[in-house]
Amino acid sequence: MEMKRVKIEEAIGRPLAYDLTKIVPGFKGPVFRRGHLITPQDLPELRAIGKAEVVVFDLEPGVLHEDEAARRLVEAIGGANLEIRMPGEGWADLASQVQGLLKVDISLLEQFNGLGEVEITTLHNNTPVKVGELVAKAKVLGLTVAEDQIRQVEEASRPAGIIGVLPFQRQSIGLIVTGNEVAGGLVQDRFTDLVEERLAEYGSRIGWRSILPDYPEEIARRIQEYVAAGADMVIVTGGLSPDDTTPVAIRSSGARIISHGAPVSPGAMFLLAELEGRPLLGVPAGALGKPRSMFDLVLPRFLVGERLSRRDIVRYGHGGICINCSPCTFPHCSFGKGS
Repeated sequence: MEMKRVKIEEAIGRPLAYDLTKIVPGFKGPVFRRGHLITPQDLPELRAIGKAEVVVFDLEPGVLHEDEAARRLVEAIGGANLEIRMPGEGWADLASQVQGLLKVDISLLEQFNGLGEVEITTLHNNTPVKVGELVAKAKVLGLTVAEDQIRQVEEASRPAGIIGVLPFQRQSIGLIVTGNEVAGGLVQDRFTDLVEERLAEYGSRIGWRSILPDYPEEIARRIQEYVAAGADMVIVTGGLSPDDTTPVAIRSSGARIISHGAPVSPGAMFLLAELEGRPLLGVPAGALGKPRSMFDLVLPRFLVGERLSRRDIVRYGHGGICINCSPCTFPHCSFGKGS
């Protein structure tokens, strides 16, 4: 890098070689940091602190300033439904433009962070995010970086980036609450409120609802009716032990069982099945006893149109313990993030 003293008008678009300090009554500190790219809007401030000239440095061919490098990084890694923000100090950010589910290619993220000069940090994969929420940040280690490192990220990220947000789909859900005590009015139904609350978080709703006694044939028939009526998903609650009514009914409906049981607490008896391409979720009573459960981990993924395998469920074992934080900060907590 070659340093030069130039007039401030000639410094536009060039990086400062040193911090510039402002001293006024009650304040002393840097007004522009080393590496700051001078803009036309900076000229009045420079004159106000007595600067007619500043020392800048010129970049050699094949070398990028940190601001340009950071912007190129997020342009490369950013996929669908993200906007770029430049907060300063060498950082470039990505924020969500929609309410949806964050998807991160973890393997490529680790590869890029191993290059030596590139630094990219994100929220966890499969985190539900809101409009405007920060999801990723990127910068380089120094004031400058070899352009070759940024090109490696750009080439490996093509064509769609490594970070994106899938928008939640507005779905109609069939809900079947089972149990003789609930159907008989001896115990109040608490599942409907729980499911309505969760669906509302993501813009979906209950389209069909039944409260049925523990008769497998009747429950199985209602599952089939909801799928035939166009339900995007069917949720069946109740006892989920292998010999309980709900698993028997789901099997009797003709559904294919993908996974019965999950290495998660709470929600170990969670059941996932599929009938005519529609997901069936068996939600155990444990979902009522805790703020969040296995149901909360998988629901957002189904509401962006994903279909999960047995392998997907198994992976929730890493990070699958809810530690009952008070107050609950889900989804920005450790619960389910190991998957």
